Amino acid sequence: MTQVDRIQAWSEIANDFKDTLIVGNGGSIALSESFSYKNLYKLGVDRGEISSRTQEIFQKFSVNNDFEKVLRRLWAADFINQKFEVDKEEQKKVRKPYTDVRRALIKTVKDIHPDQEQLVEGLSNIRKFCEKFTNVFSLNYDLTLIWAIEASNNKALTKSFSDGFSSKESNSKLSTFVYEGRIDDGDTGVYYLHGNLCLCQTKATREEKKLASEDTGHSLVKQLTDYWAKNDAQPLFVCEGNSQEKLSSIAQSHYLSAVYERLKSDCSESLAIYGWSISKGDQHILDAIKLNRSLKQVAVSVYKNDEVFQDHAKQALSETGIKSILFFDSESPGCWNNWN
Repeated sequence: MTQVDRIQAWSEIANDFKDTLIVGNGGSIALSESFSYKNLYKLGVDRGEISSRTQEIFQKFSVNNDFEKVLRRLWAADFINQKFEVDKEEQKKVRKPYTDVRRALIKTVKDIHPDQEQLVEGLSNIRKFCEKFTNVFSLNYDLTLIWAIEASNNKALTKSFSDGFSSKESNSKLSTFVYEGRIDDGDTGVYYLHGNLCLCQTKATREEKKLASEDTGHSLVKQLTDYWAKNDAQPLFVCEGNSQEKLSSIAQSHYLSAVYERLKSDCSESLAIYGWSISKGDQHILDAIKLNRSLKQVAVSVYKNDEVFQDHAKQALSETGIKSILFFDSESPGCWNNWN
């Protein structure tokens, strides 16, 4: 392990990081432990969505019940089976748990989702944090960031957020929006790199929409589920276990492709990372960051002085050519849901 750098308080570096923010799963977990892989896995097991054999794979390869790590293992096994021309019936025995785990991740995030009222204070703090940035890229599937920015826009505060969706259509309590990509001058641009519960794609025509409602919590989640069923649609999610597979999934979506191109063309001088594990499964994100020749410094959040993660993050980001890499305490005042 290399010598670790000092972990600073966010307030020490905040003024130097106002361009681009990338938020990973740690951002959702900071708001609610419901979103932890441990709780998602338990729900999947309790409901019989993760078979006993697949549970053994989790136990062998991921002590933290990391869905994406297990998906990577299953994808690798399926790839090897194909290369060695294993009997197709045998291939299905590996491909089925891959599909089951992916489906279980989507369903458990939806079903375990807390109500907005439970997160009001944290959402307000997130809005204050995010409005300091020019761009916010989220890797999370849940609705928390959307709730934070929509509450801000509805209150007509001085700083607004734009996600590029417009052309509102109302259908009872549920409104639908289409992506046009326009970000108003002065607004913070928000982009869902791996999709979101509020985004859906019809199976037949691949038409994509953002869904919104005045309702919150499980009432909203039920409306989303009903809309998917009635319109032969599915949530727009990228949760494959391999970076190449994620890129393939992104390429099948107009919105996700546009958002990924936006990251690739980013010319910010500073980048803050909150709650992102910088895993092998997200190599495409690192590849996009590497294209930014203007990037001078990166700040990465660290939870509970995790030196192993610090070492991993520094190595991964250094390989993109970044010279200045700082670390800040994910629980320090002023960052994400931890306000002063």
